[in-house]
Amino acid sequence: MLFCRDTKNYLYVVRDSGEGFELLSVSPSIKMLVTDGILADDEYIYIISSAGKDCMIEKYRKDDFVKGDFPTPVSLHENAGTGETESWYCVYEVLTRAKDYKVSLASTLRVVGAMIQDGFLYLYTAVGRIYKTDTEFSQLAALEAIVGDGRESVTVSSDAFDADKYYVMEAGEGFSGVTYYGSERKAYVYTVGGTLYKADPGDLTAANTERGKYTFSDKVLRVSYKAGYGPINQNDGNSASLEVPSMVMHEFSHTLLLFFTSSSRVYGVNLQTGKKLFDTELMYGVKSAAYSEDGEELYLLSGAVNDKTVNTLSVGYKTVYKRSTYTALMIAFFVLAGAALVAAIILLASINSKKAARKVKAVFKDIGRQKFVYLIVLLSMAALILFCYYPAVASIVLSFTNYTGANPTKQWNHFANYIQIFTDAATLASFKVMLIFLVADIILAIVPPLIFAFFLSIMRQKKVSMAARILLFLPSVLPSLSTIFIWKMGIFGSGGMLNTILRFITRDKTLSVSFLYSKKWSLPSLIFMGFPWVGSYLIFYGAMMNVPASYFEAAEIEGCNIFKRFFRIDIPLITAQIKYVFVLSFIASVQNFTRVYVTTGGAYGTDIPINRMYYQLLGQNYGLASAYATILFVFLLIATIFNMKMQTVERD
Repeated sequence: MLFCRDTKNYLYVVRDSGEGFELLSVSPSIKMLVTDGILADDEYIYIISSAGKDCMIEKYRKDDFVKGDFPTPVSLHENAGTGETESWYCVYEVLTRAKDYKVSLASTLRVVGAMIQDGFLYLYTAVGRIYKTDTEFSQLAALEAIVGDGRESVTVSSDAFDADKYYVMEAGEGFSGVTYYGSERKAYVYTVGGTLYKADPGDLTAANTERGKYTFSDKVLRVSYKAGYGPINQNDGNSASLEVPSMVMHEFSHTLLLFFTSSSRVYGVNLQTGKKLFDTELMYGVKSAAYSEDGEELYLLSGAVNDKTVNTLSVGYKTVYKRSTYTALMIAFFVLAGAALVAAIILLASINSKKAARKVKAVFKDIGRQKFVYLIVLLSMAALILFCYYPAVASIVLSFTNYTGANPTKQWNHFANYIQIFTDAATLASFKVMLIFLVADIILAIVPPLIFAFFLSIMRQKKVSMAARILLFLPSVLPSLSTIFIWKMGIFGSGGMLNTILRFITRDKTLSVSFLYSKKWSLPSLIFMGFPWVGSYLIFYGAMMNVPASYFEAAEIEGCNIFKRFFRIDIPLITAQIKYVFVLSFIASVQNFTRVYVTTGGAYGTDIPINRMYYQLLGQNYGLASAYATILFVFLLIATIFNMKMQTVERD
């Protein structure tokens, strides 16, 4: 069974059938569950809650949780003061006075941990008190009958009070969290002073205390922390931490995790050795934590301190301490393992083949002669892998997760992000716009510059040619963002050049065409941007000037005019440069985020995938944004490989 609580503190009971979850019942109660407020033994469920200043305990049979109404508590009793039947027992303070006991109703308890062992229930509070009661609540029933609804203290004689069945102890300092280690039958108590103690709950008896005072003696270790960043539950005024356990136990690995408030710090302890495993920062703050019954999943609630919306997260239990140093060590391990594997393959090949051995020997001999060159290349490749290839691969991995700002544990969701992209009509429309831009950008990046370069190359007046080349090159010196703003406001704006010309031609002073903010004109206007598209003419011009003059002289003797020369001599001889510009234009067009974002923002039918990726990043939907990036990467990679393959075939 799974117990869940909503923001109104209604309690939902859900059963996991193995094939799905089934809602059994809902408790229409507005009582507030305390930290770790649901406990269970073999037969019963115990719910610890608070209403107003009172802390109450209810007991239910497990078998009573069937589909239908929320079951009735087992421990019904009659209130001595009102005579009414009540479904809970209140928690009481007990102060030892000689042989008598001063009993009063406990109020405003901050329970930071609870556990059950050998038929006793233990409540640990933030102020350092431990409340122990038998799970039959026999002594609590007697106290209910004596105290009733009164909040004044009542003296109970030792004859009417059984300290073995209900007792209150006080430690030397407050608690910030407690957890139970079942295989050891030990309680691990974490104090607000940062000390972790181990104790046997069975030792918490009246016989082992002096007038209700109990001292923990089995110290495990001490964990230091800065002021304001102590264990969760440390600060009484921090309402966001009132219901958050500061620690969670993973018995399968004997690991205890300590979480800290006002930070994303998590501290790991090996309980078998009593030594620190790790002390690191997560990518998010933790509000609550619990392991699944099989120990394979760690469920976390995350969110800002004052954020009322929290999300359930799930990660493998080892993931918590694979951050920071552990992540770096893991990467280093795989890199070294890969290098060792390559070395092993080379060694085996050398042993089994004399020809391979000779080649390996020659390679190492060459490396020895040019060790400085190879060292520079190796360092460059290492930097490239670290700062380029690793982030790219990490992004691809993220695309298969539901990694968001609200859900930062990177749960694997397979192809959900890709399915969402390719089933979204708006996204498919953005890919169509991208293809339109792509075709237009490639044509405009090749044809106009090619024509300009050709006519400049055949121009006889060298001074005029030089002046023309300078004027054609100057626009490329301007920052691309400045150029876009010139087009946006100076040319396409309501007071821009195009509207000014239109008003002059039509003699209509009120005429203003919205070139960028209308469905009709936005896409054509963005394609027209950059006119007259001289761009890469310098590459073509340099290539044409390197064509041997004898080719042109022979063509002129044969009576070849300039147009035949252009198509049959110049273009075939500069094919490599044309393909180079083609590839660059292809990549630049797909990645041209600035043009759309600065002008239309993707509105009016101009949205493109890279623009949608950016907005997903802004919305902290990192998994979906990574899926967009991966699709664009694969698209560009296939196009580039295809182009390189075509060039290889032509050379062969």
